[in-house]
Amino acid sequence: MALPSREYFYLEEVAKRWSASLNDVQYYIENGLIETRVWLRNVMVEFGSYESADGHDYSVLHEVKPVNGLYALCSEDCWILFRKGKVGLDYLRSNNQDEYCRVHNESGIKIKLCDLVVTSKACTDFEKEN
Repeated sequence: MALPSREYFYLEEVAKRWSASLNDVQYYIENGLIETRVWLRNVMVEFGSYESADGHDYSVLHEVKPVNGLYALCSEDCWILFRKGKVGLDYLRSNNQDEYCRVHNESGIKIKLCDLVVTSKACTDFEKEN
């Protein structure tokens, strides 16, 4: 029986796939060489953009909506997570540097190391480049 292909892998599985240590995988993540994601369920997220006017930078809110699915983390948050075992996320990684995705909750969301995944596409892209 052929099993369906997987959409994502946990960090330990990525390390095994590459015959690397977990520390190696974490290094690649915190240095922006591979993207990591986390599952979100009904988390309110604020989407907006950064703009400049009259020499000042400010954020412009576009919408606030509940999100579900895999969302990318910022490398800086992963660095903290790898050292402390957990982190409170206030922002998610945006596809565009002029946009932001802010968790719409004063205390953010708590993420543990075991919550992180790497998508199959991110693994394949990393393997092609290296």
